[in-house]
Amino acid sequence: MQVLANPYFKIIAAAILWGSAGAFVKVLHMSAFDLGFFRSVVPFGILAAYFAAKRINVIKKLEWTMAMASVLNVFRIGLYFYGFLLTTITTASILLYTWPVFVNVFAAFTLKERFNWKYYALLSVAAMGIVLVFLGSGGQTHFHLYGMMAILGCAIANGVMMTLFKRRADHYSNLESVLFQNMAATLAFLPFFLHDFGNLHVFQWVFGTIYSFLVGFVAFALYFSGLKQVPASVAAFLSYFEVLSATLMGIAFFGEIVTLPMVLGAILIVGATILMKRVIPTPLTRPAMAKLEGA
Repeated sequence: MQVLANPYFKIIAAAILWGSAGAFVKVLHMSAFDLGFFRSVVPFGILAAYFAAKRINVIKKLEWTMAMASVLNVFRIGLYFYGFLLTTITTASILLYTWPVFVNVFAAFTLKERFNWKYYALLSVAAMGIVLVFLGSGGQTHFHLYGMMAILGCAIANGVMMTLFKRRADHYSNLESVLFQNMAATLAFLPFFLHDFGNLHVFQWVFGTIYSFLVGFVAFALYFSGLKQVPASVAAFLSYFEVLSATLMGIAFFGEIVTLPMVLGAILIVGATILMKRVIPTPLTRPAMAKLEGA
């Protein structure tokens, strides 16, 4: 029981749960739209019920910045599941963690943040890592390429969302942020879910709900609970267990093959994003991202 109460264990457990998302996608055999609905409706429903029980009108706090982030999250979630459906868990997980790179790119242009030569050097290193992952994942169908492009699109969408969110991050609580994040996605994916309602099997219903509850609710609860006792920089580093756990699941359960270029690319991408937190004057850490991360 002492292990379960350990804040470091909570953050690692949250990262592992987030890393399990790709495995759920592979075994559920659902469309990206249906997966998007399951992913968003459970945390949205739980939090909506919570605020309703507390008689708290959170809608009045919704501003255009958060509304734009919520709408953008619809595309981010769709690209996320589309990418995981078409490419391997390992490849998708590595490319997904390019999001801090795009966060800082957009921050440089829209927030007028100034970076030194070290930042641009690390940006080049991350770009080299992306190229290596693409090359190391080659030799497969064109659908695989589409999947990798979708995951990069998802990472870019994360970058835009973070740039929007940074302007008003202190205006919303963690629960409010998660509620608004999933609100637009729930409404957008609902028509597709209703269309496929009669074709879903009991297995998909059960494990789709379990996936959404674990990844969309339990993981966030564990992460924010651990974050109260763990420095933000340490929490950001421990969150990279998500990439490691996703890769191990892909290899162990789905027979995925990891090539040397993919390993080198992952090292460059993860290394560059970690070092960016040291050289950028106002680093964007995982605690901020956790408010907006959907899948």
